[in-house]
Amino acid sequence: MQTIHDKDKKGLPEGAERRRGKRFFLTFQIQVSGTDRSGRTFRDNAVTSDVSEHGCRFDFLRELADGALLKIRVLKRADGLPREEKPRTCQAVWIEPSVVGWTIGVEQLEPGNLWGIAFARKIPPAETSR
Repeated sequence: MQTIHDKDKKGLPEGAERRRGKRFFLTFQIQVSGTDRSGRTFRDNAVTSDVSEHGCRFDFLRELADGALLKIRVLKRADGLPREEKPRTCQAVWIEPSVVGWTIGVEQLEPGNLWGIAFARKIPPAETSR
């Protein structure tokens, strides 16, 4: 079994955070489509283990190539309500073996709120006057 790791962390200082935003441990039923490592096209369902404004993490049975382009569509939100949204293009930024196949971390490449939830914005500290 080949292990593909974390290409976006290369070049960062030891202990540096690779994520652009806070992640939330929310589950969404998603449909993932693309081409697997062996070149076969697929459309499979998965469940997120966490999400962020910029992407998500999910377990997957198929092995994907590092940097694979995927289409992800949310089928059901965490609260069980359906969410029929157009698929968004994402890229696999890290892939690790797991007990159920592979754990995939993806980054969304298209603008928009894939999850339909409000993410808190960081408020810069107030500037002090001299």
